[in-house]
Amino acid sequence: MDCEFTSLDERRAELLSVGLVAGNGAECYVELLDATLRSHCSTFTLDTVLPLFGLMPGAGAKSYVELATRVTDYLVAFGEPVAIVYDYNADRELLEHALRRASAWGVLEERIAWQLAPADVLDLDAAQEAMANSWWLSELEGLARHHALADARALRAACLTVESR
Repeated sequence: MDCEFTSLDERRAELLSVGLVAGNGAECYVELLDATLRSHCSTFTLDTVLPLFGLMPGAGAKSYVELATRVTDYLVAFGEPVAIVYDYNADRELLEHALRRASAWGVLEERIAWQLAPADVLDLDAAQEAMANSWWLSELEGLARHHALADARALRAACLTVESR
């Protein structure tokens, strides 16, 4: 799982998009269309993240409720508890906050096992190579690093590579 958000400043950070990619390759990507969030964005987010929005047809959500509904439907479809691997604590916190804000947390709380990907594992040469290859493939679709789906795909690739060793 990966998220993009307005700012690294924890007091101002708000979720903008979320990408989830399952071990079997099933994907979920949602981006918020709320224009008021743009006023809270850092220069980095304005220059690097937001230009990547609108590239995935049908990904736009008008509210946290719509985002949470899509994420909930995606996770519940697995029919069993799921592990969500993330590499940055703010990703987990912002997604959980959005799910709570939209009253979806009650459905998911018992279904999610959060797992922080250890930095030392992600720093392995094999993991780095898998991530680089994944980003290259995403770029062929027009998605670059700092697009939540491209980054979630890269994290999945790293995890699968490390698990197979």
